[in-house]
Amino acid sequence: MAKKNLYNGCRYHQDLKAKVSLKYQKIFELINDDLSILDIGCHTGTLGRALKKKGNRIWGVEINSDAAEKAKQFYEKIIVGDIEDDDLWNAITQRFNVIIFLDVLEHLVDPWRVLIKSKNVLKSKGFILISIPNVAFYAVRRGLLFGKFNYQPSGILDKSHLRFFTFQSAQRLIQDCGYEIKEWYVTLSELPFEYKVPFLKKLYNAFKPLLSKRFPNLFGAVIFFKAIPIK
Repeated sequence: MAKKNLYNGCRYHQDLKAKVSLKYQKIFELINDDLSILDIGCHTGTLGRALKKKGNRIWGVEINSDAAEKAKQFYEKIIVGDIEDDDLWNAITQRFNVIIFLDVLEHLVDPWRVLIKSKNVLKSKGFILISIPNVAFYAVRRGLLFGKFNYQPSGILDKSHLRFFTFQSAQRLIQDCGYEIKEWYVTLSELPFEYKVPFLKKLYNAFKPLLSKRFPNLFGAVIFFKAIPIK
């Protein structure tokens, strides 16, 4: 019950009718039509609704019963509960082409165990999609330089995060659980000096693709992975 009350996914709600963030863009690029999908941490079903329109068949897992009630219209089945409970896994009675963990693993006590168990409900040639915040992002490093590590209502230092990962440790998490990373991307946030010097904003924007590839652990606020089980 304490864990349920701690997590409230509504602060991560994405309006998919407005500007869509990179992690959602990648999901829509990587998921074809007519697939079976398990959306873990589906909240009110915004993502499920969009994927359903593409002809996919979706199950959802959600710890918040009120959110799950709103989401159920977009899913074939909603399982209400904690993904770390064995009883919940017993309720997942089919295999899926894709399992999605968007901003979920950092909220878990043992994300390693959850990723390992996920392999049991993946179809052959199935894959997982993960987004996870990067605690080594420059803004967090800047705070630490001045002795600050203040929890926030949302974002990288969300007070409900139980685990913190860098780009490298997130990779190790996935690989240690028996997956091969096939693709990765990072989201780049605006830098403080851009608001004061317009020229620097243009310069930074021009170099964003290079910075994201060369220094993902410094400039990547959120990391997105596609991975497959190692056979």
